[in-house]
Amino acid sequence: MPDIFKKAADLFKRIADFCRSKKKYVIIGGIGILLILCAVVISICVISKYQKSKIKYEYIALNYPAVTEKKNEVVMNELVEFIDASEEEPEEELPDPEALNAEWGELTGTDFLAFKADYPETVGWIFFENEDTSYPIMFSGDNEKYLHTAYDGTYLFAGAIFLDEESSTDFSDPHSLIYGHNMRDGSMFGKLRNYLNEPDYYEDHQYFMIFNGEKILKYRVFAYGIIPDSSIIYWTFGPNPDNMETLVDTIMAESRIKPEDIDVSASDTIVTLSTCSAESDKREIVCGILTDD
Repeated sequence: MPDIFKKAADLFKRIADFCRSKKKYVIIGGIGILLILCAVVISICVISKYQKSKIKYEYIALNYPAVTEKKNEVVMNELVEFIDASEEEPEEELPDPEALNAEWGELTGTDFLAFKADYPETVGWIFFENEDTSYPIMFSGDNEKYLHTAYDGTYLFAGAIFLDEESSTDFSDPHSLIYGHNMRDGSMFGKLRNYLNEPDYYEDHQYFMIFNGEKILKYRVFAYGIIPDSSIIYWTFGPNPDNMETLVDTIMAESRIKPEDIDVSASDTIVTLSTCSAESDKREIVCGILTDD
């Protein structure tokens, strides 16, 4: 009998050990499944964020198509006026906003003036040549609202491209700052990182333009790099900054490129495009100088 009890006890021990072993695998398997489910949920949320942003900005293209025929009407009106005008030298006039809007529409496919009429906090539109970076520029008087707010005032993780709270809304300051998120899918200012990551990217992406409703301003990229978020670049603003020379020196010192055919001085008009980087206390910047074109 003692042998029977001993064998029974041994059998129960083995069964217990087997159950404990299986329980361990069940727990491990459960954790694995849970992690997979979490990854799926996170992926769905991320995809949803990007999809919402894409839809939000596709809405502009669908509802504010370029009115290119207005340009032809304006040109015809100007022709008639020219034929009827006297031989006296005409006074210099500012470009007609409707004509510029039509010209801008040919570039971007968007009726800027109609969009601005519906969304008054729009102060401009930025467009990169040879690229699909094309967005309205918003201004709210603070640097918080459009971080995660779309142009129409609704919540959007990608937010909007926006002008710094201290900058003049007509882009007339010696130095203007424009912000946008560095989105992984390349939207917003996500393509700015290509300047840093792709050696030949600069050659085909040297210009961007801004339309403010009255002028089409063309800028040539002369610098890009990564800077601390405490840099003087973020503290040089307003119509009459007294540290423009230091600003230019700082930009050139931090720049990954130094084009020999671009001479930048404190008297030039500069726009800095700023986005986040992989380091929380650093920012990626792309700087352009206003051209005469």
